Amino acid sequence: MDLRCIDPNNMNLLPTEENRLMHRDYFLRFLAMVGVIFVAASLIGITMLVAPYVAVQSKNMTLHSEIKNMTNTTTAQKLGDLQKTIDISAAKISALMPRTNILFTDVVGKIVGERPSGVTVNAFSYQVKDEKTVTVTLQGVGNNRNAILQFIQNLQREKDFSDVSVPVSNFAKNTDADFSLSLTAHIE
Repeated sequence: MDLRCIDPNNMNLLPTEENRLMHRDYFLRFLAMVGVIFVAASLIGITMLVAPYVAVQSKNMTLHSEIKNMTNTTTAQKLGDLQKTIDISAAKISALMPRTNILFTDVVGKIVGERPSGVTVNAFSYQVKDEKTVTVTLQGVGNNRNAILQFIQNLQREKDFSDVSVPVSNFAKNTDADFSLSLTAHIE
């Protein structure tokens, strides 16, 4: 046997079946690590959200108990400051509570769901109008005008969105066109 013909970079002494099993094992180990990292990231994210939620709920309960104590005391009623204190406490409570029933993730999910291939959304802006209405402004890049136009038409057809407005300047470039648009969301 001539050893000069053997490529040292491609030498594998394992039989084909064992080599295939070894590659499968490596792939399963990789998937297990990805799963562990995903679970760890999820747990960290949930942990980071729990502390602010508990703080808001604690502050809310404290303010409610302060209001209840002030309404029960006759001294505060005699001083005439009760209404002012209640108004201040109510303002604090309303500042802590969400002003809308529409979740940001619901709106983003619907917008991304309408996005065709070739359109990338880079930025979102979310402004609450009232309890059931928000205004969303978004910016992105489209591979071409047709992709941007398809995205806009998809958003206009969606029943939860209205007032989809797009500047004409979005269609100035034919390829790799930056775009921005705004819409009103009414998600129940």
